[in-house]
Amino acid sequence: MGRDAVGEKDLVMTTKKKPRPSASVKGSLNFTALAEAIQRVHEESAVVVNRVVNTAVTLRNWIIGAYIVEYEMHGADRAKYGEKLFPRLAERTGLSEALLGEIHLFYREVPISYARRKLSWTGYRHLLRVADSKKRLVLIKEASQKN
Repeated sequence: MGRDAVGEKDLVMTTKKKPRPSASVKGSLNFTALAEAIQRVHEESAVVVNRVVNTAVTLRNWIIGAYIVEYEMHGADRAKYGEKLFPRLAERTGLSEALLGEIHLFYREVPISYARRKLSWTGYRHLLRVADSKKRLVLIKEASQKN
């Protein structure tokens, strides 16, 4: 970044929480500074969006798992579907049988306190493949504390 580049805090918030360019942007905006400011905002926003999406997908899957387990335990017509639950759900929801199985295991094996941490759904999917449930829970705890 050159001398005219935008500073670390490109945007400041007004009292109405409306983003506006900081004084450093207003006073020194040239094409290079403009391009760098736009690129930085784009990249930083992408990181935030990815984090939010990962959190939403992880929590969505935990909640879906809770619904499935609740249905298995108390569903009025559960005996009617039996072992064909995942194929029927897949057909009805558009989620694959494999994903529904992973979601089911995720709910049963991962406490919500861990599911709410920063580990991505992909990370949980890999850890759910560990056969030993005690070892798996330790790994999930360690991974979620590192992220």
